[in-house]
This record gives sequence, structure tokens and C-alpha cells, in this order.
Amino acid sequence: MSVFGKLSHLVRRRQSARPAHHPFLAEVASLFGPGLARVPDFEARLKPALAFAIEYFDREIASIPGPFVLAPETYGSDGFLTSIFPTTGDIATALNHSIEVRESLPSLADSGHVQVHALLGMRRRPGDGASGQPPVFADHTLRSLAPTEQDTRNYLRLVAVDRLLKGFGEHVQRLRRQDEAPVKELAPENMLRGLLAWLNSPAEHLRITPNAVRWGWGDGTLQYELPTMHSADRRQWIVCLVRFSAQTGLAALHQATARPNRYILI
Repeated sequence: MSVFGKLSHLVRRRQSARPAHHPFLAEVASLFGPGLARVPDFEARLKPALAFAIEYFDREIASIPGPFVLAPETYGSDGFLTSIFPTTGDIATALNHSIEVRESLPSLADSGHVQVHALLGMRRRPGDGASGQPPVFADHTLRSLAPTEQDTRNYLRLVAVDRLLKGFGEHVQRLRRQDEAPVKELAPENMLRGLLAWLNSPAEHLRITPNAVRWGWGDGTLQYELPTMHSADRRQWIVCLVRFSAQTGLAALHQATARPNRYILI
């Protein structure tokens, strides 16, 4: 089942944060072949490692603050928006230029979802803040759109685990392409051991860390310190969760502009 298929199942069933059965067991067999699944005690050994990675990602993703409301009509009176977006037009640009907004929002709206939640990523322009001035943010990008806050956090977790498994799959493919690849490393038992070690090191693939630069808004009092996400993306994103009306998002998509080209890799 694809990541998006897992998310659809999650939205329909409202699965808990720690499902009784890991949906990734079949994906492991699909990625690494049936030989891996025939290793003695395959499921008994794999499930604890999957659970460890999932619980780690859940903790990291739970530390992302929000959701904050993206409502262009409140720009100027909303300290968060005026601190994060240089102008009110940047809110519509963020929605319009995000590939996943264009791909996912229409179907969410057609399904009757009035409010949409997402991860907002942004980058601080180089040099800003060096003289004590508050940072200026740019390249605002949204991903992992879903009906509720918890659905967005679950979506991020699904993508993180999926990326973790596929990352090990890419590692295996690199070994297979080597002319003198050690045969022992590709034996099912050793592949399983390697996968378990990979799953038990999830921090190497996704981390949410405090931001070294702090800022506030309104009367200058620090209210939030938005963290930085480290992932497969070579760009490091300052992140938070946001909520916006489907109507606001659709209006932004209808604006005539360049082809959407912003995305965040997990």
C-alpha cells in the first residue's frame, strides 16, 4: 500500500497513533523480496524495531508547534502571521506555489472538508538576524495536507517510516550494483540485521531540533520558538503546523502565477 493509500485508510478508520498491526510489514517484504520474510522469526524481530522507529517519529513530530491559523484577513492584527510572512500576499503565494497544495487540496475540498491542516516549512534568509533584527522568512512551503491536526501528524509519521524503509532499500540496491559486493551482506539474514540497525537509528533520518535564533511578536515577548526539521531534504526547514480554510486555499490556487515548484522532502 502506498503512503497515500495508508493515509486514506488512516482518515477513514481514524487509526490510533500506535496501531496494533504495523502496516509496513507487507511493504518490507515487497521492498526486499520474499526471502527476507522467510528468515526465522522475521515478524517477531521486525515488529519491535518498527515500533521503536514509529514511536521516535511520533515524539519528534509531536514537538512541532501549532497549528497556527493562516487567515490573510487577519494579517496585521495577528502577530504570528506578520512575523512569519513579510506581506499578506506571501500567504497566498505559499499556498499557490506548494506542489502538494495543488495536488491535494481540491480533493479534500470536494470531500467536504472546510478546514485543512498542513506542515508549513520556511527558510530564514542568509544574514538576517546578525544585527539583532528579527529574521525574515522566505520560500514558505506546505506539505502533508489532511483534515485534522492529528491526521497531518500521522501523515508525517507515515511518510517518515516509508522514507526510512526506502532509504534502506536504496542502500541495498547500491550494494547489488557493486561488482564486488560482499555476498554475505545480501544474504537474507544479514539484510534483516542491517534493516533492524537502520530502524533502530531513526534520528539519522529525521530530527526536529530547537532553533538557535529566537524571536517574538506583538509586544516582543517570546511566545514560540519554531524548530528546524532535518530530513532527507538537503534544505533545513523551520517548521510548524498550520490550519487554513479550504476556501482560502482554493482562492490562492486560482491566482494566475508561475507553475508551483515548492516542496519539502521528508
